[in-house]
Amino acid sequence: MFCDINLSRRKTNNSPLFKASWLVIISIILSCNLNAADVARGEAKLSQPNIIYILADDMGYSDMSSRGSKIQTPNLDRLAEKGMVLQRNYTQPQCTPTRVSFLTGNYPYRYGLHEHIVLDSSQTGIPAQEKTIAEKMKEGGYKTAIIGKWHVGANKQSYLPHNMGFDHSLIAISGAIDYWNYTSGGRNDLIRNGEKVYAPSKLSKEASGNTYSTFMWAEEAIEVIDSHDQKQPLFMFLSFNSPHSPFHAPKAIMDKYSPDEIESYWSGADADKGRTTNTRHHYMAMVDAMDKAIGDVVGAVKSNGMAENTLIVFMSDNGGIPQADNRPLRSYKGDSFEGGIRVPGIVYWPGSIKAGAKSSELIHVSDWYATFADLAGMSTKEEGLDGVSARGILEGGKGKRKVVPIISAARHALVTADYSLVGKGENYQRLVNQDLASFRLYDIKQDQSQKKPTRAHPELEKKMEAQLAQHFTKVNRGNFNWDITYAKHRREKKKAHSFDYVIDDLPQLWVSGSGKESTVTISPVSNKLVYNLQGSTDGETWVDLAEHVAKENAKSYVFDGITTNKAFKEFRVLTSDHFGLPLRDGFSFDKGYKKGPLYTETGSGKLLTTLPLIDGFLPISDVSGGEQVMVVADSLTYQNWPKEGGALLLKSKNMDNPPSLTRYFIEPHSQGKIYASMLVQFDGFESECIGEINFLVQNGWNGATEKQLSLSFQNDGITVNQADPIEKNLDSWLGEHQKKTVLLLLEFDLKTIGQDILKVYINPKGKENLIPVAIRKGELTFDRLQFAMTGRSGGKMTVDEVHIGRNIDDVLY
Repeated sequence: MFCDINLSRRKTNNSPLFKASWLVIISIILSCNLNAADVARGEAKLSQPNIIYILADDMGYSDMSSRGSKIQTPNLDRLAEKGMVLQRNYTQPQCTPTRVSFLTGNYPYRYGLHEHIVLDSSQTGIPAQEKTIAEKMKEGGYKTAIIGKWHVGANKQSYLPHNMGFDHSLIAISGAIDYWNYTSGGRNDLIRNGEKVYAPSKLSKEASGNTYSTFMWAEEAIEVIDSHDQKQPLFMFLSFNSPHSPFHAPKAIMDKYSPDEIESYWSGADADKGRTTNTRHHYMAMVDAMDKAIGDVVGAVKSNGMAENTLIVFMSDNGGIPQADNRPLRSYKGDSFEGGIRVPGIVYWPGSIKAGAKSSELIHVSDWYATFADLAGMSTKEEGLDGVSARGILEGGKGKRKVVPIISAARHALVTADYSLVGKGENYQRLVNQDLASFRLYDIKQDQSQKKPTRAHPELEKKMEAQLAQHFTKVNRGNFNWDITYAKHRREKKKAHSFDYVIDDLPQLWVSGSGKESTVTISPVSNKLVYNLQGSTDGETWVDLAEHVAKENAKSYVFDGITTNKAFKEFRVLTSDHFGLPLRDGFSFDKGYKKGPLYTETGSGKLLTTLPLIDGFLPISDVSGGEQVMVVADSLTYQNWPKEGGALLLKSKNMDNPPSLTRYFIEPHSQGKIYASMLVQFDGFESECIGEINFLVQNGWNGATEKQLSLSFQNDGITVNQADPIEKNLDSWLGEHQKKTVLLLLEFDLKTIGQDILKVYINPKGKENLIPVAIRKGELTFDRLQFAMTGRSGGKMTVDEVHIGRNIDDVLY
């Protein structure tokens, strides 16, 4: 059980709360028609509308009876008939990126959350310093609530909705839950206001007697509406997990549809993979059930006299899955063709939005943040959002958005009013270097189904390629590969749900003493985080005072004897990820290394005890070369460098069986400064022998492992080469070294795609006045470190004292 923590969260935007002028209040009142019943009762209507944002999960573009579907959706049809249909309503191609975009008002690539869904094992989430739509609406005086699917991170307390501005929350934290007992992978998934909630029965079927989750979300929403104090505006995010898999539906609703009447599109010989009569049958009933739930919620709004002062927005979080009907659009969820990103959208606001209206103006999911703030009388101008207000569209006019950029794992697009530029590629920098030459332009006005690209507009195509390339250069990389590929190798095998082990990164703080010396205590602390203590004399300017790297579990930590030149009035503690850094690998036998060769058992998947657990490295490794890769007893000697009693030795005989050792990082290094140092000694018998120190990365879901940086040792010198360079001729000769121990220092400044900076130092004299022997700019993020020998002739390379950290003090002595 977790309790609420009253610690102010850091914000990137410190704009003051909006104070509406009388002119703004009057203009909003005049733009809305008053409810006649309210006037008769003498009740004044709120100047700010209630807002209910309803999100379906994986629903198809044409899965409403008003669009010709056999699925019965009378409530959605009524909202469309009495409201406005958004015909060009866009999202990201997947669940998590869309939700991140809605909650922040920004493109998800700003946070490295654009490529993937958040897994149970994910360490990712919306950064604590980001303002969410809930926090924005609270600035405008709103009561806020979220009900339903969350799926944007739960590894830390600050990732959860009760710490992100939602006054009330009942959520499922995973992407897909059992509809009857609300579990994910057999583990409980419900959280209400920060505390776990368990289903009355563990049975995973209708006979459990539990409420079908679609109806459970509606019941919770109705309870919030019924108990809401109407003197205050309400903002509600109602997030259904339907019709996302697993395919569960109440029998009574299933019985409304006959499998025999399901068309061959889902059941015939030509049906796409995953489309079957059975799954389509369940899917139809799931959409039907969600429609009923939405009708019940709308009914509660009406019965509470809130209808004419409540804006209701309905849409799906991405294109429909194969079991859905996206026709006439091409493809489905996960893709950047229209079927993956254009979704059903309805806005309903009696008296304020014209009944039966349709709009073909572009809207992206990031726009709703600015739209809702605008309708509530608040400005977002100083927040620098990617989203733009769609208020003009809701009022029947033109929209402000001219293009919709889509950057995902490997499917990308740039959409305009008439055209869509579509392409794929997992290595963003390579796409930019190649000027997006593999992308194709589609005329979606003339060819809505994107059956054939057009070559009729070469100049427009080049312009759109340049526009999308600019978005690629702004991408912040996240932990995509870690989540997908390496999470199974975590050293802590979690048997319970990740929420049971959630990191508390919102500690309470106590201060004793005053003046020039103070003692600050924080509790609780986590061994996965770094805690930075700051002080302020005025509450606005903050000064770094001390840092604590929590490597052991403890209930609290004391920053003792904080001495300053000024009396600090306030203190705060900010947390940042630790995840094993700084690390040191001296190939010490005390840590589990053994003298002799390192082997792998081919095909067995077993890990070797000769590759120990070390802070910063996963307990797996790729070893090739058998007896050519070994740990030796003699450490390399370099000045007064501390030694642990061993070293890694790679021997090369020929190119037929090149030796290498690769270690994977616990956390891929993708943002901020990273320093790496190591001792290297190389002895190449001939010039064709090459020793390599490679920083590697895997691009995308199934992309190839590539060298982001390679340092090559040969008997005539050291060279540095960078993969996929922005500049040309990046090979640089860095000096003689044959048979000498070389101290290699690397400084990575990891920014957005292609904007990284590398500085290389050979035998630096100290931490002051460092002079690099090479400086490179390009794409340098990495998730593993490899030592290898290549070439056609023999030689050997010895590596010792590998140090990696976020501060230069972590790697130099």
